[in-house]
Amino acid sequence: MKQSKSLSLGYADLHTHSFHSDGRDAPAQIVQRAKDSGLAGLALTDHDTYEGIEEAGSKAEQLGLRFIPGVELSTVCEEREVHVLGYFPDGPSREFLEMIERMSVKRVGRMKRMIEKLNQLGCPIEEQEVFSRTEGEIVGRAHLFRAIRDTFSGEFDERADKWLNIGGEAFEPTSDMTPSEAIEWIRNSGGAAVLAHPGTSGIDHLIQGLIEHGLMGIEAVYPKHGSMQVRRYKKLAVDNGLIITGGSDWHGIFPGSSVFHSGSLGAGKVPVETIDMLIDAVKDLRNKKEGL
Repeated sequence: MKQSKSLSLGYADLHTHSFHSDGRDAPAQIVQRAKDSGLAGLALTDHDTYEGIEEAGSKAEQLGLRFIPGVELSTVCEEREVHVLGYFPDGPSREFLEMIERMSVKRVGRMKRMIEKLNQLGCPIEEQEVFSRTEGEIVGRAHLFRAIRDTFSGEFDERADKWLNIGGEAFEPTSDMTPSEAIEWIRNSGGAAVLAHPGTSGIDHLIQGLIEHGLMGIEAVYPKHGSMQVRRYKKLAVDNGLIITGGSDWHGIFPGSSVFHSGSLGAGKVPVETIDMLIDAVKDLRNKKEGL
């Protein structure tokens, strides 16, 4: 999978979240923001849901932006949370949609268990304070962090960050899916699997194994990656014939905070031709399966 060396026709942000998972904006608002920011392409990659794709795709077509549908799957490996992005040029399979629906249901039970653990640790957050902040079907730690921040005016912020991260006393994994299993799900469902922000996961020693399982790309360009990390992940991608991707991990701007989570829209942009590379990778995979 060669990287394009031609002059780019613009840039794309291939990692964004709407209110259908843990972002603030509606899908159409994100597309409009992308247009206003001068981007030429975009992917919507909500956690474990495909709900906002139709709205985002329609708005992108209206505004003349390139668009590729996506989903971000949460997995666990060696007691670390690892995110895998799936890009679906033609949409995922029915089985994949059913699988992420089951994951969204599991998230509700997981959240209730984390709230119970926080109560036992002395943080009296109530379920209503958390679930009232969701606008879509997905509830995640981001909703819980915001509820704690807004309800207690910073009293528990530092401790909650410690309690709710992997290894913390109140942490519960989103699922028991492994990164390899996520890659398999994505590939078998008509998608291209990309390792999200590897610099935040601490699993560099596992990437080669994920490549052998069918990983197609690495999100090398990411706001929280330092320049040396970006260069290292780009080289790793090139050396293994993978696609170099990038994205801001945009979640929106929330009251009482600066740009939430990672970076401003477009902060992790890559050439818009990257979308074509993902489309071609899926097409090549499909052709191999069909013996063409």
